[in-house]
Amino acid sequence: MREAAPLYVPPKGLGTSHDKTSVDAKGYFIYNWVYTPWNRADVMELKTALPDPRKNPAAFYEEVEGAISSCTMTLADIDLFFGLILPPDMWRTVCKIDDRVVFGASWKELEQMDGYREPAKKPYQLILDLPAAILVKLKMIIPPKKIDWTVLASCKQKADESVSDFFTRFEEAFHDFSWQLLSDDTGRHLFVGKYVANLLPGIASHLKASESSWTTSTPVSLLTMAQYYERHELEAKGSEDKKIKELKTKGMLAQAYGPTFRGSDRGGRGSYGSSYTRSNLSVDQCAYCKKFGHWAADCPALRVQQCSRGRGQMRNRSGYSGPSRSMNDHARVDANVRRQDGFNTFDRRNQYQMSNYVQFDFHDSAYA
Repeated sequence: MREAAPLYVPPKGLGTSHDKTSVDAKGYFIYNWVYTPWNRADVMELKTALPDPRKNPAAFYEEVEGAISSCTMTLADIDLFFGLILPPDMWRTVCKIDDRVVFGASWKELEQMDGYREPAKKPYQLILDLPAAILVKLKMIIPPKKIDWTVLASCKQKADESVSDFFTRFEEAFHDFSWQLLSDDTGRHLFVGKYVANLLPGIASHLKASESSWTTSTPVSLLTMAQYYERHELEAKGSEDKKIKELKTKGMLAQAYGPTFRGSDRGGRGSYGSSYTRSNLSVDQCAYCKKFGHWAADCPALRVQQCSRGRGQMRNRSGYSGPSRSMNDHARVDANVRRQDGFNTFDRRNQYQMSNYVQFDFHDSAYA
């Protein structure tokens, strides 16, 4: 096990014991410099559970940030902690970065400031913030992981996937293929923009049109807004499907039970006396060619037959289109009907006269 050289030497008189307390102006007890001392065994155990800072910096930052936020560390504790969990070259590079970059003053300058040993003064707060400042320095020296934009661009919401499920899946992909953290402004803006772009078009358009502040929203508030518009889309789609279903039902009933144009007075019988009701047909079956996928009003075979005969197409309320008769056909039929009526009248008159003649001849023979 390597020995970590103390690069941050704690000021004289500061130790890791926590038995020294003082009282501030408001009467609260303040522990001087530390709550719980760190030891080498605890740090080495934590190091085995941490991810590699070079391969997965985002996860490393989150784990270390959670560890250092759970306690207060002295300068000696900071040197022990970061000297063990970081590779030696990275730790040396971090220590070489001037403290003025983070604090605006070096530690030597801080030691000479008045109130350096007073917990209520600013230097004490700077010592408390030192672990977080080291993480800031660590971000400066670790090259950012190359973002795989193709993976994030292909991670889109599926048609049958809810907004919350897609949020979880996209968040995992964002952490896997991006070194940005959602706690950073840059990472949060990047996450929000990519998440909205990969939503379904209807929900994404609502967010972009209705919420002018969605670009500055947190991921949690963005998820809440997306869920609201998701419910709006589902309600609108359900209402539209209901209207389409009602229209289809009315059309089916009209085609199945409605009378034809020329046979409306004969209970649904058409021009040629045959019934074209759809009681024995399927919903999407043609009444003319008996094929599926269309109705007789749009039957290709019927249209071809009508074009070959040179006749027009006549639509009726039942959906059946039968060939219309020309004027000559109607005139010829009407003439035949009148001729037949004349024959019938002549036969009835002859029958009446013959009956009278037979009766007269019978009476004459009787009185002869």
